[in-house]
Amino acid sequence: MSRTATHRPAKRRRRSRHDDPVAVDLFSGFGGLTQGIKQAGFETIMAANHNEFKVEVHEANHPEAEHWIADLVDPESADYHDDCYFRLLSKHEIGRGCGFDVDFPGYQGTFVVWGTARAQTDGFDNAVSPAVGAWIGARLRAVLDVPEAIA
Repeated sequence: MSRTATHRPAKRRRRSRHDDPVAVDLFSGFGGLTQGIKQAGFETIMAANHNEFKVEVHEANHPEAEHWIADLVDPESADYHDDCYFRLLSKHEIGRGCGFDVDFPGYQGTFVVWGTARAQTDGFDNAVSPAVGAWIGARLRAVLDVPEAIA
């Protein structure tokens, strides 16, 4: 098995503080969702897509975000989780899986679960295993550049 992910550091330094609302855009495409997230008041700090051209376009439109060229659903990838089963995670599990209540003591923020109420009830949209949530969180913490947050 070979490692399938390629990291591309941000081309421009972020201006956000660590308590600002942030987002991660998985399957980012050209960046339409990232633009909508920005208009909603969030800053996308990391984006991933399997298509290098789409990552290049996204990178040109959002140079402050870290970028990954990665096939996030390829089971043959060396960094794919064997236990990638799917179920809806609660907001607490998302925060715990990402480690924010551990890495940022006293953080009382709310974790936004995207998707319609029906999709959330049916278990779609935010449907990852706790291990995958931790995997995403580990990369997210590294992107935040907070010395006390790096494991």
